Amino acid sequence: MNLVFTIEPPGEAVDNLPMTAMKAILFGGDRLAVADEAVVLRVDGEKVGIATLAPKGEGTGNPTIVGVWIRRDHRRKGHGKVLFERAIDRALERGFQRVHVDLLSRWMTSIVNSISKERRGILSINASGMSMFDLMDRLD
Repeated sequence: MNLVFTIEPPGEAVDNLPMTAMKAILFGGDRLAVADEAVVLRVDGEKVGIATLAPKGEGTGNPTIVGVWIRRDHRRKGHGKVLFERAIDRALERGFQRVHVDLLSRWMTSIVNSISKERRGILSINASGMSMFDLMDRLD
């Protein structure tokens, strides 16, 4: 299995994704408009994951990982964790000292809990609103 990360404009990164409830929530409207980069994960040449970075967040002024998405057939294989870690590393490369993330599902909470203490230490975490997004994830 060959995992490759690329940095792409967010609009291009989400093009051609199937329209689902989670795509609309994670990458719709302002959530995509505030992002200036997407970390894209390809496995054996296929796009299977996207994490978007917004240098000023969603109106907060704080660098934020706005959306993290993994194609359903690639979940529970560690791809979400490595994509999220790469997004954090990319934020650090860009000079961000702290990075905000909203935990919108149990899946995302488990990813954050699985990363190293050092990486978790640079995160500003908001866990409100999880139950609504867990429901939406089941529909996706």
